[in-house]
Parts: sequence; C-alpha cells; structure tokens
Amino acid sequence: MLRAFLAREPDDIDIRAFTGLAVLGTSHGGRDIALYMEAAGVLEPGFMTHEKHPGILHYLIHSYDDPIHATLGRRMAERYAGVAPDAGHAQHMISHIYHALGEWEASEKANVLADAVVDRQRAAAGRAENFCGHYNEWLVYALVQQGKDASELVKGCRAQAVAEIASGPSNGQIGAYRSASSSYTTIALYAGTSGGEWAEAVDWPEEGYLKARFDMVYARLLQSRDDVETVASALAEMKQLHEQIVAAIPTERPDETELPAWNARIVAQGMALHLLASGDSENGLTALREAAEEEAAMPVVFGPPAVEKPSAELLGEELLKLGRADEAAEAFRAALTFAPNRKLSNEGLAAATGG
Repeated sequence: MLRAFLAREPDDIDIRAFTGLAVLGTSHGGRDIALYMEAAGVLEPGFMTHEKHPGILHYLIHSYDDPIHATLGRRMAERYAGVAPDAGHAQHMISHIYHALGEWEASEKANVLADAVVDRQRAAAGRAENFCGHYNEWLVYALVQQGKDASELVKGCRAQAVAEIASGPSNGQIGAYRSASSSYTTIALYAGTSGGEWAEAVDWPEEGYLKARFDMVYARLLQSRDDVETVASALAEMKQLHEQIVAAIPTERPDETELPAWNARIVAQGMALHLLASGDSENGLTALREAAEEEAAMPVVFGPPAVEKPSAELLGEELLKLGRADEAAEAFRAALTFAPNRKLSNEGLAAATGG
C-alpha cells in the first residue's frame, strides 16, 4: 500500500519516510541486511532533499546501525540531535551509529544528553532522576569501554530495582521490558564483563523476573568462571530459567523471536566454561569456539553484544592463558569484527601480538 502511494507521490517526504519504516518493519527475527539496504534505498532520496527530516534521519540511522554500514549513517547522526533537541530518543539514536563505529566518547555524550532530557521531564512531573533505562544502559557500556567509572549509575539503578521488586510482583513470569529490574541486570553485566566491577547482588523473588534472574546467574558464572562448583551450580540454574522463559514466551511475548535464541547461546557458552573449569581444556576450547561461531552466525544486533561477554573474546582470553598467542589473536580479531573497539578485545589482541 505505502509503496503504491510513494509511486504516485514520490515527492511526498512523509510517505517516503513511512515507506522506509514499513520496509524495516518487515525484517523479523533480527537484522535482514537485504531488507535494511532496501529501506535505505527508499529513504536516501528523501535525505538528499530533506536532510533534516526527523523521520528520514531516524529510519536511516536504523538502516545503517551495524559495524559494516555505520559510516554511511554518520551523516544522519551529525544532524539528528540538533533537529530534535528536546527528544531524548533523538539524542540517543545518534549513539547507534557511534556505537557501531566504536566511538565511545561520542556515544557517551549522546546518552548523557538523552538521559538529561528524560530527567528534565521527570523533574517537571515531580519525579526523581532515573539511573536505569535504555539510555543509561548504553551510557554505562560506553563508559566502561573507555575505562571510566560507572559505579554511580550501577548503584543508582540497583536502588531503583530493589524498590521496584519491593513494590509488588513481577509483570508476568519473564518480567517487564526495560523495567528497573531488567535494566539493572543489563547495566550490571556491562560493568562486570567490560569493566571488571561486578555489581552487588539482589535478592530476587522465587517467582517471576525470569530474564533478570537468568542474567544475574550468568553474571555469577562469569565472575567465578574458574571455580568448577560455582560454574556447575550457575549453569544448572541458567538451564532451568531458560526453559521457564521458553515456556512463558507463547503466552507473555508471542512476538518474541530473539530472546530464546540468544539465551541458548549464553547457555552454550556456560557449558563450554564448565568444561574448562573442570580441567578439560581441549573440549572446553572446542565448545567455546563452536559457541563463538554460532554467535557470529546470528543476525547482527545494534548496540552492545547480545551475549554480554562475547564467546570469541572469552576464547581469546582462554587461549592466551594457555600461551597460544596466534590462535588468541585470531579470536580477538573475530570478536572485534562484531563489537568494534571493545576494550577487552583490544587489550587481548595487543597482548597476543605484542602490540
């Protein structure tokens, strides 16, 4: 329908913008590069004539926010924040491009501005500032990639999560999208896996909050990944929570296609780490290499890695510990392909190559 409208009215910039958005919306189960480039093809002529149209800028950023195409989106990122200075999401959206480029200072600035817009709106409504949420999650990631302190955000979000849990039961078994509790676990994993600052645990109820609990068990596994008993216990709990999430999805999130697949990848990584912690180095490395290959075969996500500790980076670290520098370098390069300029992968590659 929209394509027919656009064919009749090719100069109508709003029809062009919504047609591009509609094409993006036909990509299910993750990024379909062909469809994203088709959307870009619809939107680019609009950018040439209306370079400050908010819809054109927004949807082109989404078309290009992966490491391969992000350089094409820099033009839109340079304009969008100025077009909509009072829209928190517009301020955040430009970080999609800077994140894909691994430009952490620019990503940090974008999300500081985005969160400031949100906090001004909250203050006007008589509400306290927010330490959780999507913008703060990306802000924490950008901070730790630069080696900066994110502890204030981590502690502040934890307090909000604890208050949320105390206020009543979870919204469904899986938990609400982008609630304080789910946001805290994301922030805590970013701070721990990239910054080495493992956050204080939360006492989770025995019912509900399945995704948040899964993430925090994953954090415990990573934090003690050389302790075979801790890894075994965490892995068993992760498997159980994963099964519960899969069972709850048809009722609670029938349109969800990506969460079970990515959680399965995390479980596979945990199984590899259990082999390694048990002293079975060769089988553990093989399993970790397979986990990394399976992650690489998944549709590319925008933003931080869907597996907060990428298996390719883990593989590089384990190979480096065994003195297998050439193989470690190859693993770190693979990790950087999907997560450009990631701090620990950069450091691992330097250690492996003597750089």
